[in-house]
Formats: sequence, structure tokens, C-alpha cells
Amino acid sequence: MHEQLDITQQQLEGTIERCMFSRPEGTNMTLCVMTLHNGYTVTGESACINDEAFDEEEGAQMAYRKALDKIWGLEAYRMLCEVAANG
Repeated sequence: MHEQLDITQQQLEGTIERCMFSRPEGTNMTLCVMTLHNGYTVTGESACINDEAFDEEEGAQMAYRKALDKIWGLEAYRMLCEVAANG
């Protein structure tokens, strides 16, 4: 159908201007806040059900992937709008 509609992880990561991680005090949650080059903000989060099992790096990786998945949805929508507009 449209062979040029593939989106790579490299393309997705190329939309990110900056990425910040935080762990709200008193929680076992990790937040990832990505600001895209156009100024739009996307978030991802992860949480651990057991405080003793909390792993900061694993939490950051999970939150990052969830935020990146949101960018994937936005980019897919944008690309399909372009295809529809161009016939």
C-alpha cells in the first residue's frame, strides 16, 4: 500500500529535543518527560508494586519506552494525514 510509512526508532528519537526523568518523593514511580523539537511534551511513567524491588534504571527505561510509544502514535497519525492530503 504505502511502503514509505515505516517509522524507525531513530526517527522517533530524532523528534526529541530533551528528556528528563524524575521520581516523585515518597513514590516508587518514575516519570519520563520528553520535550519534542516543536515544543510539544510527551510523558511516560512506570511504577513498581514492591518498594524493595524498585530499580531506578529499569523504571527509567520503561517510562522512556512508554513515552516513545506515544510519539509513535503521534507520528503515525501525522504521516497518515499527509498521505490523505496528498491523495
